[in-house]
Amino acid sequence: MNSLWNLLLNGQPAGQALRNSLLANLMVALLLTVCMTVLYLNIERLGQPEELIPLIKPYYLVLLASLVFVMLFNGFKQFTDGITDTKTAMWILLGGNVLNIIGNYILIYGKLGLPELGLLGAGVSTLFSRIVMVIIFIIIFMRSPRFVRQYFLYIFQYNGKVKESAEAPSFLNQRILISVPQDAPESLSASP
Repeated sequence: MNSLWNLLLNGQPAGQALRNSLLANLMVALLLTVCMTVLYLNIERLGQPEELIPLIKPYYLVLLASLVFVMLFNGFKQFTDGITDTKTAMWILLGGNVLNIIGNYILIYGKLGLPELGLLGAGVSTLFSRIVMVIIFIIIFMRSPRFVRQYFLYIFQYNGKVKESAEAPSFLNQRILISVPQDAPESLSASP
């Protein structure tokens, strides 16, 4: 299983686990965005054919923008997997894939009166589907009585107040050290 399952087994409140997972995934996303931005600035040096560079750069930027949404989705997915609710993430992921396929068809080939965007259209479709998947997860967490009562209320508070603790940074660092090696392959392969 993933690191959130271990976290829940160790007796941490589930809401705190969700909050820490979202924060850890957001921090990893920002770190990856910085690294990939450096790569983007040096993309001409990677030996790609010169005629492909004008196609690669816009596509790369759109996918770079979608990285934060992939990691936020991953945080929610880890949490629902950790509480043995794998169906929620599965259906959202399948819906996101269907949305991405439809968006690819429309934007790559210029259907429904939209311009033909080619490779950039595939990137825009992927970005849009990733944003929608995160929004759907948030709506489900906000609207479902099960999630609101048991977990979501703890994201921004702990014991009725905002948690201010000296152990919070070390706890988060521990979660990051465990989560990144376990979840990096999942974040690269489990998204549209």
